[in-house]
Amino acid sequence: MAAELCYRQCLQAGMDSKAQSWRVVPLIRLAMLAVRLAQSESADRDRWINLSLEASNEVFKLKSGFSAAYLIHGIVYYLQDNTRASRRAFQHVIDSDTGGSAIAQYWLLLLHLKKNDLPAAMGVLSKAKFDGNSRLDLFYYQIAKNGDLSVTAKKTFN
Repeated sequence: MAAELCYRQCLQAGMDSKAQSWRVVPLIRLAMLAVRLAQSESADRDRWINLSLEASNEVFKLKSGFSAAYLIHGIVYYLQDNTRASRRAFQHVIDSDTGGSAIAQYWLLLLHLKKNDLPAAMGVLSKAKFDGNSRLDLFYYQIAKNGDLSVTAKKTFN
């Protein structure tokens, strides 16, 4: 609560049009703080989800193609089980030439495994391996060990 109030006051202080560029960092931090709180199953989960979306939407107003805001949207939609919107947000980050594609590939893989879409998950793994994404090495290892992605998916979500 105190961190949220601090960020909101910081953002209000920066409403001057000359200071808009420095507002992106507090907005992203506020959105990430809200995402972390939304990941826990609490009574205020909807509040944190809405705050995260509000902060990342403000980032889009300042910098339309900011990949961190797309990642936050993708994670929030993932938490809401909105598969289509989540996939679009992650795919936007992967397709853009900005940073964050390794993280987006991780979340996109989790999304496909959660929905039991194994061919799409294998496609993400193949692209990640081609791109040199070492964050997914554990999945590569599990597939090699188990010989099957469906076994890996069951271990991941059970």
